[in-house]
Amino acid sequence: EELRHFKAQDLPHQRPNSMNRNGCILNEIGLGPLMDRIIMMYLLPVCLKLYPEYLEHGLDAHHSFIVDYGVGKDTSLGVHDDNSELTVNVALSEDYEGGTLALYHRARVAHPQRLEKRPYHHRVGLGTMLLHPGELLHEVLPLTAGERQGLIVWLRSDAYRRQHGCALC
Repeated sequence: EELRHFKAQDLPHQRPNSMNRNGCILNEIGLGPLMDRIIMMYLLPVCLKLYPEYLEHGLDAHHSFIVDYGVGKDTSLGVHDDNSELTVNVALSEDYEGGTLALYHRARVAHPQRLEKRPYHHRVGLGTMLLHPGELLHEVLPLTAGERQGLIVWLRSDAYRRQHGCALC
């Protein structure tokens, strides 16, 4: 609801990332402190249990944003990895067709969709959360009807990046 209100004001704002044209960075609309609290109280404990190697030396930053896909807007998102150690993807809608998330693998190679490895296709349901390493190659397949929205949170650790490098830095 807050995002719809913000969008209705037609105020200038940044794109959520370099690939999505539609959506909004939550910090720009005053929801940064709320996201800080949600991450520290709920997301970080889950992340540390499932992927301790990425955030065991601390969480230093997050980039939280809404993505918005629809016919006449962004309908897909090509193969990419994220500028994060861990990515949280929460479905905010489910009344759409297509728009499946295809998850590949962690190897950074050109055109992973052409490899023999079959992708895992994930269809998110409203309110469900998917957590994956940011280096996991993935894409959003073409949306054919409706609107697909998601809350994306990129979790970042300076300590992890100092030790393992950062391909996107």
